[in-house]
Amino acid sequence: MLEKRIYVGDENWKLKPLRQTVPYRILEGCEAKFVQLTKTKGVKLFWDKKSAKRSFKRQNKAYLNGLGPQVLTDNIYPYGITNDNSIYIQWGYLTEVVGTFSSKKDFYFWDKSMEEFNALGKKLRRLRLCGYDLHHGNVGIKNGKMICIDFGDQSTY
Repeated sequence: MLEKRIYVGDENWKLKPLRQTVPYRILEGCEAKFVQLTKTKGVKLFWDKKSAKRSFKRQNKAYLNGLGPQVLTDNIYPYGITNDNSIYIQWGYLTEVVGTFSSKKDFYFWDKSMEEFNALGKKLRRLRLCGYDLHHGNVGIKNGKMICIDFGDQSTY
């Protein structure tokens, strides 16, 4: 059995370990995975390159407008994750980790949650980032402000 690791590739598909051993957790959505690497850094992974690129561009646009977490790479790259005796490749990018709501209950009891939530949706739509799949699992908190954390095709296209 392979040791649990995550690898990052370059343009020539040469993979190297991102860290020696990664004590990571993986959160899975309908089209992407989020792998938290440290308290402040994670990687968003997609099965195809085009989806990763679109999400990368949308998240960067949101970040530049104060509506999303910071993108920490200049482009998308192939990433490999070990699973049992194999390694599988997905496309993705490094991203800032922000606080999230652990449950719907936490979200609805957060001060001004619905007011901020509705305002966030309007701002995302104004930037043509849609926000039609905005719910407690797709928003986070950065510097006390609600932001969007899901920029995949299912959520923003």
